[in-house]
Amino acid sequence: MKIGFGCDHTAIDLKKEMMEYMSAKGYE
Repeated sequence: MKIGFGCDHTAIDLKKEMMEYMSAKGYE
């Protein structure tokens, strides 16, 4: 399953953490 994330400049660190977590769970 593919998941898209969007954010503004204040949440970029959280976005990176979420993307790493989701990748580890097998999502694209």
